[in-house]
Amino acid sequence: EDVDSGNKVEENTINLSEHTTNINISTGGEYNITGEFKNSIIVDSTDKVILNLNNVTIDSQITAAIANKNSGDLVINLVENTTNVLKDNGSSEYDGCIYSGNLIIEGNGTLKVYGRQEEGEGIATETKDITINGGDIYIESADDGLNAGGDGGIITINNGKVAVIGVVGGDYQAEDLKKAFNDANVNCDSLVVDKSRKTITKTRISGSCSHSITQQIVRI
Repeated sequence: EDVDSGNKVEENTINLSEHTTNINISTGGEYNITGEFKNSIIVDSTDKVILNLNNVTIDSQITAAIANKNSGDLVINLVENTTNVLKDNGSSEYDGCIYSGNLIIEGNGTLKVYGRQEEGEGIATETKDITINGGDIYIESADDGLNAGGDGGIITINNGKVAVIGVVGGDYQAEDLKKAFNDANVNCDSLVVDKSRKTITKTRISGSCSHSITQQIVRI
């Protein structure tokens, strides 16, 4: 598995600067996050988890900065007047800088997301919804900025500001992508068109059984 489960934490106030390995949150509830580190926050709960990001910087070296591995909803709340920076690296099945099941982003702070994994995405779910209710969100990624999976996931932007930067080709896939962003009120003015290349597209093949959540098997 690409993500080590890390050290289990139970306290509701977490200073990342005090941790030198991944941290694991396995109990539903609300957590206040501060500080910075070069590891990952692993959420592994069947209940809803709320992460209040308060001037957080995460520069994960091998996988997603925040990875929600289980079926519980993940809420990321951007504390007012804060700037939060998330970066990932490497290559893993958790291929978004933020990777989750159902994901809600809200609050009045700023979130800067840098998806730097190989073919990595900015904010991604595996066939689940992404709902943005607030925040000033900037996404720069090697692949999709926002991806709600390939089987019925929906991106809904109710409030806040979202901007995506990346490179696309001069093809119909790029036009489809820009239309989808515009329909979702995502600022795509910073998308760069390079007519010498093709816009990246992909197909996910996923599977599950009766006692597990849907997992990606292969991506083409």
